[in-house]
Amino acid sequence: MININKKSITLPTWMMDVSHNIDLLKNTTVKAHHITTELLLPQEKIFLVSHPMDYNVPQHQHDYYELVFVDHGRVKNIMQDTEQYLLPGSLLIMNLSSHHALKAIDKKATVTNICLQKDLFDDGIFHDFIMADNPVANFLRNESEQDFLYFSFPQNMRLRTTLNDILTNYQASGFHMSFALAANVLLLLSLLTDEQQYTYVGIDERCLDILDYIQQNPIITLSQLAAHFGFNPNYLSRYIHQHTGATTSQLIIKSRLNFACQRLLYTDDSIENIALSTGWRSISHFYRTFKSQLSMTPENFRQQFSRP
Repeated sequence: MININKKSITLPTWMMDVSHNIDLLKNTTVKAHHITTELLLPQEKIFLVSHPMDYNVPQHQHDYYELVFVDHGRVKNIMQDTEQYLLPGSLLIMNLSSHHALKAIDKKATVTNICLQKDLFDDGIFHDFIMADNPVANFLRNESEQDFLYFSFPQNMRLRTTLNDILTNYQASGFHMSFALAANVLLLLSLLTDEQQYTYVGIDERCLDILDYIQQNPIITLSQLAAHFGFNPNYLSRYIHQHTGATTSQLIIKSRLNFACQRLLYTDDSIENIALSTGWRSISHFYRTFKSQLSMTPENFRQQFSRP
C-alpha cells in the first residue's frame, strides 16, 4: 500500500486506513518488568493490539511472541541500552527472551502488535513452522541468541496484502481469533522466511541520517554518498547492509521510486521525462523496476492515485 500526503509518499506503508481496534496498553499501568496476558489482554492464542505511539512504554518482557508493525511515523526501540529507530512500514519480531522499551518520538506514529501465545506453537502446523530451519523460526526458538529480528524494508507485495487481511479478519470476527486470522498469520510467517532484507542490529542514529540523506537526494551515487559522510564506499556499503539488511543500491532505487511517484502524482510531466530526471538509465529500466516493486505500471499508478 502507499501512504500519500501533500508533501511526500512513503513506499511502502502497510495497513492504511484501518481502524485501530484495541487501545489497551496506553491505559494500562505497567508495574512490573514482565508483561503478561493478565494485563487485560485477550485470552486467545492470537490477538492484536493497535495504538498511537504518543507515550513511552517502559522496559519489559512478554510471555508471548510479538510482531510489531509501525503503521505510520517513527518509533525508538530500546534494547540492552542501545537504541534503534523503527521506520514506517517496518516489522520488529521479539521472542520470549526479548527485553525492550519503546520511546515516543513522533506524535503521528502508530503501531500494530500481532501477539502470538506460546501454546499456539505446541502442535499442528504452527509447531511444524517453529521447528523449521529458517531465520524467523530460529529466532522464535532463540537459537540465534539475538535480541530482535528487524525487517526494515519488506519487499514482497503478498506480505503487505496479508497484513491487510490479518487486520480485516480480526475486525470482521469482532476482534477475536478466527480460522481466517490463524491462516493469514501462518502465511505472514511463511512469507517472512523469504525476505532477504533483515537485520539483528537495527537502525541507529547515524544510519538514520544516511537513510534520510538518500531520501532527500534520490539521484545520488554510492561514491557521492560515501564522500558526503566521509566514509570509504566499501565500508559504507557494509555498514548500511549490517544495519538495514538492504544494499545501498536497493535503498537508492527505493528513494528514486519515491521521487518518481511524487512526480507522477503532482506534475503533468511525461513518464519519459520523469524516468530520465530521476536517474534511470533508460525508460525500459524504469518500467521494469517500477512494475517489479509496485506491481503496476507508472500509468496505472498515476490513474489510480492522482487526486483531481
